[in-house]
Parts: sequence; structure tokens; C-alpha cells
Amino acid sequence: MKGFALDENGDVLIENNQISIVTGNELLRQKVLTVLKTNLREWFFDWEQGIDFGNLLGKNTSEELTRYEIERGLRQVDSTFTLTEFTYSVDDKRKATVTFAAQLASGETVGGEIDWA
Repeated sequence: MKGFALDENGDVLIENNQISIVTGNELLRQKVLTVLKTNLREWFFDWEQGIDFGNLLGKNTSEELTRYEIERGLRQVDSTFTLTEFTYSVDDKRKATVTFAAQLASGETVGGEIDWA
């Protein structure tokens, strides 16, 4: 499977006047990050894509609720994802940071660190 490469801002990456293409693990990582950086009901083409940022940044957030949202987001990409590593922190300015690793049934892994403010 192939997809357009995205830069750190989520814009299509163009190099040498050509749209860059990604495949394999990089495409999988990109799909995961796109879902996890989309607030639920924000994208009008698919109201169910994304995660509820309120469960990461709200007043009554918890590690358990955040983990649930991350897992829900991962399953939007592939239902066989299993979290293998997970850390969650919120600073005094209510910026949430999640570091995670997840594995598919096929053995492919993806992970990273994501901040929400």
C-alpha cells in the first residue's frame, strides 16, 4: 500500500517538484499519527475519525482514560493493534504528552511521542 508522505505539520511533502510517497512501516506510522492528532468529530469526511482530546486535556483526565483514547485511535487504523508501551504526563500548562509503542498481529510495530495542548 502507498500513500502521500506528510511533513511534521501534516501537509503533503513535495520534493524535487514531486509528491513524495510512503509505504510500509512509515505509512503505518503516518496513519497512526494522523488519527491521534485529529480531534474526534473534527474531520467532516469522517466524523468518527480521531480521538476525544477532552479525555486527554480535560479537568478529570486520567492515565486510564488517556490510554483508552489512544487504543481507540490505534484500532481505527488496524483492529489488531496492542499497546506494548505507554506513558502519560500532563504539565502545569495542561499540555499532555503520551509516549507509546504498539504492535500489530503481523508483528509490525509503531510508536512515538505526541503532545496535545
